Amino acid sequence: MANSINKKLYTKITLLSLFLLLCPLVANSYNPIYNLAINCGSSTNTTSLDNRIWIGDNIDNINLFSFIEPKTTNPSFKTSPNSLSNTQIPFTTARVSLSNFTYSFSNIITNSPVFIRLHFYPTLYQNFEPTNAVFSVKVNNNNFSLLKNFNPSLWLNDANEEKITKEYCIQIKQNENLNITFIPNNINTSNVYYAFINGIEVVSMPSFLYYTNLDDTNYHFKFIGSDNTEYQIRNDKALEMVYRVNVGANQVPPSNDTGMFRDWKNDFPLYLEKEYPLSVSSDFGEHLNYLKNTVPNYTAPEVVYLTARSYGMNVTVDYNVTWNFEVDSNFTYMKMLM
Repeated sequence: MANSINKKLYTKITLLSLFLLLCPLVANSYNPIYNLAINCGSSTNTTSLDNRIWIGDNIDNINLFSFIEPKTTNPSFKTSPNSLSNTQIPFTTARVSLSNFTYSFSNIITNSPVFIRLHFYPTLYQNFEPTNAVFSVKVNNNNFSLLKNFNPSLWLNDANEEKITKEYCIQIKQNENLNITFIPNNINTSNVYYAFINGIEVVSMPSFLYYTNLDDTNYHFKFIGSDNTEYQIRNDKALEMVYRVNVGANQVPPSNDTGMFRDWKNDFPLYLEKEYPLSVSSDFGEHLNYLKNTVPNYTAPEVVYLTARSYGMNVTVDYNVTWNFEVDSNFTYMKMLM
């Protein structure tokens, strides 16, 4: 899914109600077959605060990935942000280039869908201004355009936000390399545009976590605002994660996910807009009962199921809760309530 540089195209989507779904779960979380985190622009392997190892892209990791760029008078270079205040891995270094460059992951990635996460810290790198970072990102010989005319600095949601992560799901075909190519915008020759990247994650995921299992007649999704029309998500499509929110509790960081390093944001104060009357954050405080093993527990961390927005058992007045999310009116969205 491509993202335009013009964020003004955005409109608002409002969810008037959200229900907690206590799904029956199984006992084991997911253990990814393939899990690679790259600290772009780093010459060494580094360990983040959550003890995850990030591989440097300047060392001999040919068995994991390769860095490819065409012969050019403007080769890419590694650098650090001019300001490193409160910056953590993978945002302490970057790969910056005026020309195309590609990260190629070998076909040791099995025939399965993967998460691709692209981490950006839009700030000043040497003499490269954030406003001139305008580029596209494509995968697998232009089969998918993940980002188009993208400027990370325009996608910061508030004044306190400094970094942005874009997350996608794509299906890797058997014996196919995963190639992620960064392409600076060269349409307007009056400006010198460049591409940059701070960190890349490639993590395998269960085959039918988000894609439809065509052999299961009960496995389907529904469009927001539709007449309950069922929709199949075939694995020849690339998916983009827009919001992942834990309702009624704090953020669940990637290290506390079920093995796929997903980040679950807290709903307040970023998205919770209206509460009539004031809702409370409820914590059920006990572990789930696992029944029938019909839904795997890697679907979401247990805390996501055990917290909610609630008005108690004896509500006698009408109420609603509103979460406000910005979305692009050019796309169609699906909701998954947990």
